Amino acid sequence: MEPPKDIFRKIARKTSETVGHAWTFSLAVILILVWALTGPLFGFSDTWQLIINTSTTILTFLIVFLIQNTQNRDAKAIHLKLDELINSAKKARNEFIDAEDLSDKDLEEMGAEFRHPEVVKVIVNDPQKEEAKKIIEEFHKETVQKKEEAKDLIVEALKKKEKNKTKKHLTNNDVEALLKVSDATATRYLDELESDGKIEQKGTTGRGVKYFLKK
Repeated sequence: MEPPKDIFRKIARKTSETVGHAWTFSLAVILILVWALTGPLFGFSDTWQLIINTSTTILTFLIVFLIQNTQNRDAKAIHLKLDELINSAKKARNEFIDAEDLSDKDLEEMGAEFRHPEVVKVIVNDPQKEEAKKIIEEFHKETVQKKEEAKDLIVEALKKKEKNKTKKHLTNNDVEALLKVSDATATRYLDELESDGKIEQKGTTGRGVKYFLKK
């Protein structure tokens, strides 16, 4: 016997496919017309109105959850496929893997590379031109530089804390406030600094993981 999750997944997928068909929409229109035409027979009574109100409300309520389940699975599958493509491409940037978790500001900065008028103009006219590559690389350098500057600020803040003998750690919330970035961006910076061997985790507080300068 199949697990309940698999059964639900199949029902959700089938429902999503069925609801999206043109003939399903046509059937719904026909049912509405039939209901409207039967109005005089029932004297447009409250019961007549209640039939359509109740049935459509219940169906909509159930279908929303089924379709949302399908959309969630599709979104995960798409992200996995894109992550695989990014990982397999030598020149692809790994920071795009978790792009959905970035702040609006970070996404805007990344998107600026591809919306720059000079880049669009050159790529449309001649995709092979080195000029486009140079412009994109310049934008990328600026983005990387901003990220490195932000990480340096985190390290400097930890050094000041050690020097002043105050609490010697930072948390995600502290980094968010310091850099005015989202939680996802703060976590990304801290993870990169930890990978670089500059900071380390030591315990937790009510505000999150505590990060210290690595000795």
